[in-house]
Amino acid sequence: MLTKRPGTLSLHGTPQAANNRERFEQMVEALDFEIGRLLEDVDLDETNVILVGDNGTPGNLLQAPFTNGHGEGSLYEGGKRVTLVAAGPDIVVRGTNERPVQVADLYTTILSLAGIDAVEVAPAGTIIDGRDLYPAFAGSQVNGGVVIEIFGNGVDAPGRAVRDGDFKLIIYDDPASTSDTPTFELYNVTADPDELNGPTHPSQRPGRRTTRCLRQLDGEEQRPWRWFWRPADRG
Repeated sequence: MLTKRPGTLSLHGTPQAANNRERFEQMVEALDFEIGRLLEDVDLDETNVILVGDNGTPGNLLQAPFTNGHGEGSLYEGGKRVTLVAAGPDIVVRGTNERPVQVADLYTTILSLAGIDAVEVAPAGTIIDGRDLYPAFAGSQVNGGVVIEIFGNGVDAPGRAVRDGDFKLIIYDDPASTSDTPTFELYNVTADPDELNGPTHPSQRPGRRTTRCLRQLDGEEQRPWRWFWRPADRG
């Protein structure tokens, strides 16, 4: 039986927030508490639980190292990096793992946790983009890059991003338009998490293998691009 929410988190018991950041933190605290109540009635000795965030933090609520304009709705880390938490009998490892994953990986992972091979149950000809994250849960690593897309109504700068290891390539263009000339931004997100500067020092630049992987993931092997430049209207 779920316990009653404490008065400090009730609609009328929460102190009035002084600003949007405090309101946001109260919302996160309330969500944390409600998930905790739910998990009190879940047997984690028999049940695997995966919790993942959606989008990033709104731009006006960002905290360091991320700056305004690099939050929700953007292709920068502040807008796309969210938390994934897993617990249960098949989650052997405790701690954190900084390797990037994607929500498409959940399909393959959940089937794997159930002892099902995604390739065997998918209809013939189906392309499965997701990777099985179970090796990471068991203490190993998950290899491969991550692709992010942003497009649709209300998006000022449609594009996509490709992340492989420390490096991230952002491509601004509309794939549906043959007249749209793409522009590119390349970052070392480990050395520059807010993605403000391109990797100018040779030690910060990706090697040939990573560069080729980025191009292959984006399908841009034949299109020339420079290391880094930022369009004046996209900061």
